[in-house]
Amino acid sequence: MRHFFLLFLIPSLLFSQNEKHITPEEIQTELDEAQAQFDNALNLFDPWYT
Repeated sequence: MRHFFLLFLIPSLLFSQNEKHITPEEIQTELDEAQAQFDNALNLFDPWYT
């Protein structure tokens, strides 16, 4: 049972170390793009339904 647990534990530890950390500038860029998409969707929305 212990070997079975280690079989899944070791690869998950290795993959977790390869995770790329996102900088605050990249996060802000993604937020700006999402806000632009949201604003565009609001402009396309029919105001009669609000």
